[in-house]
Parts: sequence; structure tokens; C-alpha cells
Amino acid sequence: MSRERLISGFRRLGAFGAVALALALALAGCGGGNAGGVLPGGGVIGDCPSLSGGGTGYSLGICRTPTANGTVLESQLQPTTPAVTIAPDASQYKLDFGAPLGSQMFITASDQTNINTLGEVKGVYLQKDDPVVVGAYAAIGDFADARERATNASLWGAAGGLSYTSFGLWERFVSASEGYYGGWYMPRTPADAIVSMPNSGSATYTGIAVGALAPVQGFPPSYGVSASLSLTASFSDNNVAGSMSNFQLSNVALPEGLPIPWKIAGVPLTVSLTGQIAAGTSTFTGSMDGDGKGTFEGAFFGAQPAGKTGPAEIGGRFQFVTPDARQVVGAFGGRQ
Repeated sequence: MSRERLISGFRRLGAFGAVALALALALAGCGGGNAGGVLPGGGVIGDCPSLSGGGTGYSLGICRTPTANGTVLESQLQPTTPAVTIAPDASQYKLDFGAPLGSQMFITASDQTNINTLGEVKGVYLQKDDPVVVGAYAAIGDFADARERATNASLWGAAGGLSYTSFGLWERFVSASEGYYGGWYMPRTPADAIVSMPNSGSATYTGIAVGALAPVQGFPPSYGVSASLSLTASFSDNNVAGSMSNFQLSNVALPEGLPIPWKIAGVPLTVSLTGQIAAGTSTFTGSMDGDGKGTFEGAFFGAQPAGKTGPAEIGGRFQFVTPDARQVVGAFGGRQ
């Protein structure tokens, strides 16, 4: 994506900035809402099922609904989540949005516009403009082949990216002042989700997390986030435990959009993860503590590697709030 298109994108998005527009996520002041128009697959712009907001889900957003007397009601942090599926050859993503987004969009490899950079991590970013509503679009960032920001070297080593898992951020903007974004994860193919879970031993998964940071209330600033992930699964007692650390933030207002370490009171941020594997399944859920209070969920994917215990990879998503009232949503991936 050229610098000119990046700047144009920020101007176009107005209130919500551009979560997946290259180097940053920046919120600007709200303008007028867009209450008219029907999205492909149905659903009306501005048709919000709830104005309570709350941000309890794995996504953030601003929903603006006009009333009969012309007042605009605004809800922040809508917990709206799309269903994401991927074609067998990983060339096409389908985003199926429920209310209040109300549309389906197919995004293919031909829609790739740039390499999305969150913190210190690069991933593939694809965007499709809405042909019906000018200014509306959907986008998805996939970090299964995550790379270092500066060198473009694979973060997964010589073996390259994840083989069984995809994860990243999605976006849906319906006007210059109304939009949503959140974390997503899924198996590359349905077969990758069919795994054999051991009943003893343990496995440690290392990888990365990417996300978006925004104030719990209010507007700027907002940032792209990346972090290191370590999660150990104990298959004998169905527990998972680990941490996210080495958090890096990026924002278009920073010089050249370069990342900076995320610190609170001068101390680098660290968030712990503690959870359980659901009995008889390959999924897990848990809570986040430390410098971020929240929740996470995930699943195991892929065949057991030779000489290892348990499935090859994990994918998941998370949400937490920091002591300084910053809401973070995102996704993670890792492998043995």
C-alpha cells in the first residue's frame, strides 16, 4: 500500500482510523453516521441490536444508530464476531458477519493490498471494498506466516510459517464513523481440526500474538500490538498455562510508524494465561492476569510431530483490559 493510499485511508475512515491500514490503528473524532444503505447479503447499516456496548467479546467497535428525532445513539466496544472460513488452498477467506454488521464478504488473494505491520510483526493483509456502499469495506490480516518487521525473516524459523493454523485480525467498516475489528483463528482445512489428544505428558507452544489497542472509553490514541507467546499444555490434568510478553506498539503518529516497547509505569507489560482444556475436546479457555485482566480461548490443530506429545499447533484469540484502561483484542498462534 502506498503512503498516499495509507493517508487517504485514514481520512476516509475518520472516526475509526484504520486498524489494518499498514503501520497503525488510529482513531479520530466522530463525524456523521451513515444510517442508510443495504449491505450485500442483507443487513442495514446502523442496525445495532444493542447500545449497551461493553467490550465483553473478542472485538471492538463503534455502532451509531439514529433515532426518530435525529439524535445519534453511539455504542462502543460492541462484542460482535464474524465467522471466518478459509478455502482449502488458503486463497480465499469468507467473513460471515452477524448483526449489527449483517453481511457476507469473500476476500481472495487477489485483494491483497499490502503487508500489515502490527508492533514488530508483519502479516498478509487483504481488503475488499463494498461495491454497494461507498466507503464501506471488509478486511482481514493473516499472520500464519508472520515475519520480522525489519528483516522480513520468518518468525517461525527455517521451517517457515504455521502449517495447520491461521489467525489474525478482521475489520468491517460500514461508514466513516462506524466500524468494528477483532481477532480470529481457525484451522487451515477442516481436517486440521481433527486431532488426537493425549492423556499424559505435556507440550510447550511458542509463537506470537497480534492485536489492536484502544481506550475503553473515548477515542485516540489507538495502536497495533504484537507480543511473544508461550503456552504449556499439561495433558494429564487438562490445564494450560503461559504468558504474553515483549509487547510492542505501533502507531502512525510515531516516527516512521516504528514500534515502541509497551510499558506501564516504566515496566514492560506481561500478561499471564491460565486455563483448562475442555474434557473430551481439543479446545481450551482461560483467564488472563497480571498487567491485563481478561479472557482467552483457543484450540489445538494438526498432527502430532515426530518425537513430540500432542498436536503440532495452537490458535486462539484474547481480550484484556490494562490498569490504565486500555482494551486489547487480538489473536495468537504457536507451535511446538
